Parts: sequence; C-alpha cells; structure tokens
Amino acid sequence: MFWPSKAWKNEPTGARFAALGSSLGRRPAVYAGVSGLVLLAIFPLSFQPNFDLGGGSTSKASESTVWQAELLKGLPAGATEPTQVFLKSDHAMP
Repeated sequence: MFWPSKAWKNEPTGARFAALGSSLGRRPAVYAGVSGLVLLAIFPLSFQPNFDLGGGSTSKASESTVWQAELLKGLPAGATEPTQVFLKSDHAMP
C-alpha cells in the first residue's frame, strides 16, 4: 500500500517526547528523585491498610471466592490451610 514511499526508513521525531527523552538521558538522577518524591507524597493519601485477607479485595462473584466458600462448606475449619507445628523435647519418650 505504501510501496512507492521510502518514508518508513526515516525515524519520526516527536517534539515533546524527544525533548523529554533527551532531558531524561542527561539527568536520570533528577528524574528518579522527583518521581520518588511524588510517589512518597501520593502513597500516604491512597494507602488504606486492610488486614482481612479473606475479604474486601475481590468481588463475591469471582471464581476464587465462590470456590473458597464451597470448599469451606464441606471441610472443617483449618483443613484448607493446615498449620505445621514442630516440637522439640530434651526428654526421651518411652
């Protein structure tokens, strides 16, 4: 479709992004510092800790949530996530 043209051989120049890229190439530490400060400024505003690992992050209709609810109906508490306990004794067992 573009056979007669050889324009595909020439790299396009973008004014804004070319300037941004060349500026970033000259001062990468400044960009890293500024982006770090912006992230540190935004993080406290949007961070809301939630220590409830079983709820809140997914919808009730997602496959994993439905599967987990069905699994818990048929198994006793702790059977789906068993905890291993290791004991050490200084006394010999008979």
